[in-house]
Amino acid sequence: MHIRQVVPNAITTIFRLTLCVAIARCQTSGNEIGDYAESGTYLIVYCNANTTDSHAAYLQNLIPYMQSSLQAVLRDLDRGTASPAYRAFFKTTKNLDAVRQIFTDIVNGPDVLTVGALNVTRWSPPTLVCADADEPFLHHLRDDCNTPTRPPMNTMQPAKIVSVCPIFWTLPRVARKAACPWVVDGRLLTEPWNLRTTQYAVLVHELVHVYNRFDDRDEVYNLGDVVGLNATGSLGNAQNFASYAAGEW
Repeated sequence: MHIRQVVPNAITTIFRLTLCVAIARCQTSGNEIGDYAESGTYLIVYCNANTTDSHAAYLQNLIPYMQSSLQAVLRDLDRGTASPAYRAFFKTTKNLDAVRQIFTDIVNGPDVLTVGALNVTRWSPPTLVCADADEPFLHHLRDDCNTPTRPPMNTMQPAKIVSVCPIFWTLPRVARKAACPWVVDGRLLTEPWNLRTTQYAVLVHELVHVYNRFDDRDEVYNLGDVVGLNATGSLGNAQNFASYAAGEW
């Protein structure tokens, strides 16, 4: 659930991955990578695609599930500020087109403009990489997974590659209704951390980082802080989108 800027000692990793996702057959410079799978326009790399019950197979199920579930969000957006959820997370109708575009991009998975080594830019499919794969050049991704915050996913910027950390597989797919927050007289009585800490919410959060065109350097996660952002701040905070999506589900 964090953005990781590409640092010099991770350039090799990002360069090879961006080369991999730049063309239809997943390759590095002259060497084909056999471990890749697809889910629609999404590319899944180093997730044991050639084995049964693999992480790749799981993501090939989760991604369409997410895309289907987000249809309810897109329908709710048609209500604009008449929707209490939209009004809570995004405030005004001025945000409506931008919010709709980001969710639409997540559903459709169009190519994104990525930046690799030597500032080479290319249009690449949205890509998920399993950071626990036994590939030496992925060790930087594994290191990011093992930071004290133990993120379930990271988005590598500016390459826009989503790294799937081992802890992601331990999360529930979605939250139960009991996870919804208690609100009395407009006051939030509980902090629903278990509403956002699901595979569905985390995946939406990270894909917002892939497709969001707004400043998102200073993130907040607690629901009270998320709802407290003004209209401008809400567009730059991926958790606003994830909370809205999780609540609609």
